[in-house]
Amino acid sequence: MYGCALRVQDAEPGGPWSQEHAAPPPERRSRKGNRTSRRWAETQDELALLLGPPLIAQDAAEAAYEAGRRLDAMDPPLRHRCVHLFVRALPLENDARARALARCLVRTGVSYLPVSLGLALLARLGEPQDAPYLKTLGLLRPLVRPVIHALDAVDRPAGALLALHSQEGPPELAALIPELTAHDEAAVREHLIALPGDVSSDVARRVAEATRTVELLSAVQEVPEVPDPQAAALVAQAGRLLFRMTSVRDYRSEILSYPHATRTYEALARCAGLLTPTLDHYGLLVTAVQELRTGSCMLHDWGPAGR
Repeated sequence: MYGCALRVQDAEPGGPWSQEHAAPPPERRSRKGNRTSRRWAETQDELALLLGPPLIAQDAAEAAYEAGRRLDAMDPPLRHRCVHLFVRALPLENDARARALARCLVRTGVSYLPVSLGLALLARLGEPQDAPYLKTLGLLRPLVRPVIHALDAVDRPAGALLALHSQEGPPELAALIPELTAHDEAAVREHLIALPGDVSSDVARRVAEATRTVELLSAVQEVPEVPDPQAAALVAQAGRLLFRMTSVRDYRSEILSYPHATRTYEALARCAGLLTPTLDHYGLLVTAVQELRTGSCMLHDWGPAGR
């Protein structure tokens, strides 16, 4: 599958999705009647027996082949989400060998489940050197979600960019993505400021991560020698993104998944004096204060008196 992703990358360097893998693989039906599911406890026990030896094997290549063969042979067939749930809670005896197995699965796996297993392991054990392989695999649509989880662990802005690329959004968001890919900071600032203020909470978080909003905001001077309207607009946009992240979706606020929440709020407070006195800006600051006093953001680690 990695070889397929490389061919897509060479043929379409701009990043369109592979048509060869345009949809997730269909669920196979069990050869034992119509039973297509299993109990989670039974699945855990079966996966523990199946993956225990490969995870501690010295020969990672041979272990990857054996793990892939066993996963594909499971009956009833395993759903890919089960792999990620299992790996997330799996005690690992040897991180180095499990990481080596993950890399072999990601680079040589020939079917969906083995590659998903490798991605789930890299979401726990991955390192920055794994990011190029993950970005390439992200060109295959069925692997987008597990690739995003793995990239979040090793290169969060890249994971956020892939998340934004894989969903529909306003035209302003579509215009921002190429600039992020080109690493044009000036253009990124311009398109970030132009984003509408009503994006969804998850898009707001991913935009903040992909654009490194906290770094852009930290570079803004608190009292510039020459008034900078773009800097003031950037401060206001950062406040809007934070506000959108604090809205509750599925009983969980996206601000809890934003690792730079404390730094961004600190930068917003430092630069708040740049905002012109309008009702919109007053509203942003009032909601920020309310969030810091009683909102979900309280749960972040603020350190002594930081909040």
